[in-house]
Amino acid sequence: MVILGLNIFHAESSACIIVDGQIIAACEEERFSFIKNYAGFPKNAIEYCLKAANLKDINDVDIISVNSNKKYNLKNKIKFFISKILKVNFIPKIIFLRNTLNLYSVIYDNFKVKYKNKIHHIPHHKSHIASAFYASGMEEALGLSFDAAGDFSTTETYLCNDKKNKLLDKVIFPHSLGIFYQAMTQFIGFKKYGEEFKFMGLAAYGKPKYVDEIRKLFKEDQNFLFSLDLKYFRHQKIGFSFNFDTPTPYFDNLYSRELENLLGPGLNNPELIGQREMDIAHSTQLVFEEIVINILNKLYEKYNIKNLVLAGGCAFNSSLNGKIIDKTKFENIYIPSNCGDAGGALGAAFDTLFNYDNKNFKRNIMETTSLGPSYNNDEIFEKVVRHLNKNINVRKIDSDNELFNYLSDKLIDQKVMGWFQGRMEYGPRSLGNRSILADPRNSDMKNIINLKIKNRESFRPFAPSILEEKVNQYFYCKHKIPFMNEVIKVKENMIKSVPAITHEDGTARVQTVSKKSNNRYYNLIETFYKKTSLPILLNTSLNIQGPICEKPEDAAELFFKSELDILVMENWVFEK
Repeated sequence: MVILGLNIFHAESSACIIVDGQIIAACEEERFSFIKNYAGFPKNAIEYCLKAANLKDINDVDIISVNSNKKYNLKNKIKFFISKILKVNFIPKIIFLRNTLNLYSVIYDNFKVKYKNKIHHIPHHKSHIASAFYASGMEEALGLSFDAAGDFSTTETYLCNDKKNKLLDKVIFPHSLGIFYQAMTQFIGFKKYGEEFKFMGLAAYGKPKYVDEIRKLFKEDQNFLFSLDLKYFRHQKIGFSFNFDTPTPYFDNLYSRELENLLGPGLNNPELIGQREMDIAHSTQLVFEEIVINILNKLYEKYNIKNLVLAGGCAFNSSLNGKIIDKTKFENIYIPSNCGDAGGALGAAFDTLFNYDNKNFKRNIMETTSLGPSYNNDEIFEKVVRHLNKNINVRKIDSDNELFNYLSDKLIDQKVMGWFQGRMEYGPRSLGNRSILADPRNSDMKNIINLKIKNRESFRPFAPSILEEKVNQYFYCKHKIPFMNEVIKVKENMIKSVPAITHEDGTARVQTVSKKSNNRYYNLIETFYKKTSLPILLNTSLNIQGPICEKPEDAAELFFKSELDILVMENWVFEK
């Protein structure tokens, strides 16, 4: 059976394809369109998936599985619509939904063929949970999916086993942890869609000065997992929706004047951020963690299952994730690399695989995200090398051992290196295939990369990629973190050894690397380790502001316009 999973007309549109139980390909449309968080139809991503699966056209797909279901929570939607009909202009959203609801027509408009087979619509959070549980290798687990909103749910809890993923509880819009966090992110000046990760990074610089005030944004509620005090918010009044009729997602301010009365005026420019904003970010992060940890502890107390899977956009909060083992009784956690909306494409496909092609369903742990396009040495020559007319030194080092020796010397010599190899990662984090790498021992390296190469805020941290078997020597961590989705404390006696990847509060967002998950990247780190006695490289994504590089041409353009010293694409080495 061939299953095409889609996240469409929603932020981070994406596609994946599964053939007879095997994940063949998965990628986000933004990598092809070069529009961050692209929210349109993922035509390029679909075409790549079909090509990777050696399919002639879209009619070779047996089932298209979409991570949304407009009929889900229908009574709640109707009730909300009636209550707001005179206050909110729903007409633009209704027109947009009417034009996109018939996916058969949309497919014809994009591919000029009539799709003849089935289309399944999987509820948003059910897709999220499927993306986590069916990739976890676990036989049973408790699940939490939480984000801003999807199919009118904002949070759902599940009991997952080999029979089904059973919904236990849910929170209905407008009460939302994701919207709470997004509104607070906007409040301190980060107005673009998807900047919550900046807010989380800034929190490390603050103090818990506003915890009592931030707690007032929630009401005590014994019947539900949590409730917002809606007087501090506007999303319930302005027709909030994640269905976008433009490629770039955008939201007006989601907080009300009441929040400004509580905390003071919000910022419109992040360049004006000061200590107050740092303290607000820190306090918000603490309250967010309190609420989620409370939900998880109650879940464990009721069902006494040691395994946990997390998904949804809020599961990208790596600061929270790193505290779950210590602050709950859960022993094993699985969080997929693409736990947000883009990952819903894989979740929807997984749900269909489990329910309609169970003979091919395999309960294996997914430890790699290398599911996107790749380019071999010949393709890199044709696309980049032969067209060079710049003052660049280029050579091809055929032996990997010789290549890694050469590159590790350059890293030790404090060169900053672009690293483009293998298949592109599926998810927002570069895990050793589309990365910028550097020596983490240099205390100036963080500022060098942030200000001279990435052109981003100076407070933004970088991640350590560490040989899996060495993680406990440097971090308070005994488990694998292959997807860089947990912030962990650096051991006090090691902080001076790795200043470039240690955040202001003594933590780091760790990625463990194994031979199995990424052999080539592992060998590069290991070569660096043999020369320096440090099994760690600084790792950040191969991009500047926009999406991560997909093609060799993207990487070359980034190299030419930035202050990167070296670019490595497979066995080709470019040096300025």
